[in-house]
Amino acid sequence: MSTVNAHALLALVDRELAARDLTRSDLWDLCSDRHGDLPASWARAMHRWQHADAVPLERADQILVTLGLHLNDITGDDQAPADRKRGGGKPAGVHGYLTDTQLRALHRAYEQGMSLRALAQQIHPRTRYATVKSCAMGIQQGFARLGLERRDRIAATRAASTTHGLAPRGNVDPAHRRALRVQRGEVLDRPTCAGRKTTYPGRGRPCRALAMAGSDYCAQHAPERQHQVREHLARARQEAAA
Repeated sequence: MSTVNAHALLALVDRELAARDLTRSDLWDLCSDRHGDLPASWARAMHRWQHADAVPLERADQILVTLGLHLNDITGDDQAPADRKRGGGKPAGVHGYLTDTQLRALHRAYEQGMSLRALAQQIHPRTRYATVKSCAMGIQQGFARLGLERRDRIAATRAASTTHGLAPRGNVDPAHRRALRVQRGEVLDRPTCAGRKTTYPGRGRPCRALAMAGSDYCAQHAPERQHQVREHLARARQEAAA
């Protein structure tokens, strides 16, 4: 299998990323979108190449094509310097596309309950990040660099799994639950009847039937329909007696 010098390839890639103000995380997402692999597989591969002498020619070509480069762009001068930090990462002084002021403004929205992904979805079209995921990662790394407080895994899961600050267990709001049922079309958006039952069982208890449109009562308890209701009951009793 044909190979390419690993140090020369990574040196060219890092130089191109720095010129475009990109990171290796951005490169993993770009390669994944273009070639169909998972970003994690590209991350593991490039980490291995840090400590290897050669890279498969096919993989090297995929990376270079993603960056708009060619194998001929690799020169013998692209060798790793002696003091190069092992493990890769961002070039010194490069912190992504967001300024400290922007990160602090995003953190205020984050403190009010928005998730990192929700923040990234809102600002991604106005940034230079390639994907929403890389934008969310940039925000998270920016918070960590500035020492801004971040939610732990449990708090983040709870914030993503609740609505309007309601707890998932033990604090159910009946009005909110009914609003959700109305939104799903399970029940009509009408109040219950204001009348009370006049027959057994349950005589004297509030009627739980839905009120008619434009009225506070159901068809059984509407004052303007009481004459019809009495006639209907009288006929029913006569038929039962016969």
